[in-house]
Amino acid sequence: MNELPHIYSRLLAVCTSARRRPTFLNGTLPGLFFLDLDNELLAFFKTVTATALLEVGSLNFLQRQKAVAFRAAQHVQDFLPIAKRDILKFEGCTQAWGRALSDAGITLSDLSFVETHDCFTIAELIEYEAMGLVPEGQGARAIKDGITAKDGKLPINPSGGLKSKGHPIGATGVSMHALSAMQLTNTAGGIQVDGAKLAGIFNMGGAAVANYVSVLERIK
Repeated sequence: MNELPHIYSRLLAVCTSARRRPTFLNGTLPGLFFLDLDNELLAFFKTVTATALLEVGSLNFLQRQKAVAFRAAQHVQDFLPIAKRDILKFEGCTQAWGRALSDAGITLSDLSFVETHDCFTIAELIEYEAMGLVPEGQGARAIKDGITAKDGKLPINPSGGLKSKGHPIGATGVSMHALSAMQLTNTAGGIQVDGAKLAGIFNMGGAAVANYVSVLERIK
């Protein structure tokens, strides 16, 4: 069963209903907050272009059979003018990854998979280098050597990436987090990564101007 239509329609209802006034509750994890709406709990996190839906359930989401939470979340802002930086080095991306992994107490190799912002092919290759998957200038090697394949060392974009769904501006961050949560709860169907426990997500605005990295884990 494809759960994506339900997830997207539920999120759309929350975002477009002007008559409903939700109550915001502080979360217990960094960057995480809960939305109490009609006795349902939506766990949200702010990303570069949108608010990402992580879990839909009862008021106490820890009573659910499955739950996903943020282990780390970092934002690094770089200069907008390309003249002030090396466009072939996503330094903000590198720093965001470094900080998020440090906060989570893990290394890149501990991740089960990564959903990364593949707005353009060259951007994805540079992101491989920026996250430390391959040395600088060798982004294409990650694909050639099978590192990023679904059964590779670190599966990248098992969802098919942003372009597979038309890269919908505003829904990009939503889908990356929602699909990662589905992976971690073993409900991703045909795109499921076996044994997924930790997810890494990189989202950006502009050419690596606003850089966001999230680390998600299944807590139940």
